[in-house]
Amino acid sequence: MKQISLLLILQLLAFPVNVAAQSCKISTDKKAVIEALLCGQYAQENKYQFSGPDCIIKSIKQRAEDTAAQLMALRACGHSDVAIELKEATIVASHFMETLSICTNQSIDFESIFEEAEISAKRKAGVSLTCTASLRRIVTQRLPVFRNMITMSKDPNLSSGIYKALGIRVDAGGNISEE
Repeated sequence: MKQISLLLILQLLAFPVNVAAQSCKISTDKKAVIEALLCGQYAQENKYQFSGPDCIIKSIKQRAEDTAAQLMALRACGHSDVAIELKEATIVASHFMETLSICTNQSIDFESIFEEAEISAKRKAGVSLTCTASLRRIVTQRLPVFRNMITMSKDPNLSSGIYKALGIRVDAGGNISEE
């Protein structure tokens, strides 16, 4: 489960679908695992771990805020190309999370959550973020992690491997069933 959690934390799972009318026909136990996963219960960082009402939204908001700040830092320190790819990887991951969320009683509008996080990050940074020596050091340390996340998001077998580990199947229409 830690591997699945790590992959979710990295936000790099691809399976774009439209979540409007999908169904979820899996056991209550698997639904509980999916909800715990999306609520961040398996995350290594405590700041992503939530429980109770709206726990998925709270976890996703925290992740989105962190990603928005990382994107700003990358751009400020001259890594706009990495920022673009990291944002694309985040969008890929959002499709995965939105798909799994149909097995919970919490729906995710990742686009609006991420948009709000980007606005908030810009507001917190002020007019513009300056790449200080300290920020450059942090960005440089994190670049390999970001690049790894980007690479993983492009793996066409990643999401199917995660679904298999969860013991579920997701069809082309986004419907989830037991494997």
